[in-house]
Amino acid sequence: MAAAYVYVAFFFPQPEVRIVLRSVPVMPFAIWAVFLDPRRPLRSAPPARRVVGQALLLVATVLFAVLVLGLGLNWIFDPTRVV
Repeated sequence: MAAAYVYVAFFFPQPEVRIVLRSVPVMPFAIWAVFLDPRRPLRSAPPARRVVGQALLLVATVLFAVLVLGLGLNWIFDPTRVV
């Protein structure tokens, strides 16, 4: 099943779907790193700053994954450079 997922993530005809399929697996790791890791950042910050900071870190992590894994790999592997 994982092999089929990787195949679809690299060879699906629509570039937007390829970008999403490559970026989605990062989300559980991002959630764990920001909210559940015992060494998580912003642990000692006030509650309001901690929530806003965690949300921004989660968005930044997912944005980085989309840029590198999605758009970057799509640009390298897509000869027509659609996106």
